[in-house]
Amino acid sequence: MQAVRGQRFWKAEAAHAMLPPDVVKQVGRPKMKRNRELDEARKRKGEWSQFRKGTQMTCSNCGEPNHNARGEVYWEQFKLKERKKANDWQQFTIKNN
Repeated sequence: MQAVRGQRFWKAEAAHAMLPPDVVKQVGRPKMKRNRELDEARKRKGEWSQFRKGTQMTCSNCGEPNHNARGEVYWEQFKLKERKKANDWQQFTIKNN
């Protein structure tokens, strides 16, 4: 076997040409997002995704802010404790005055 000086000197025969491999369907869950074009903008405000930063979370059951439906039971308990503290403080200040 002899060394070849470069790609220009390779022997190219039609019989040895390679064909691309067959396309096979990939296994698994398909991608949900579409492939974007190269010239398409990466992040446009509010068009592709809504960021949670700066948005107010509200409960789907009662519509009040700062909690969701899953945490509504705890939120109600928290509000009751806060009311009890406020009532106790009012009664304390009335007694001492």
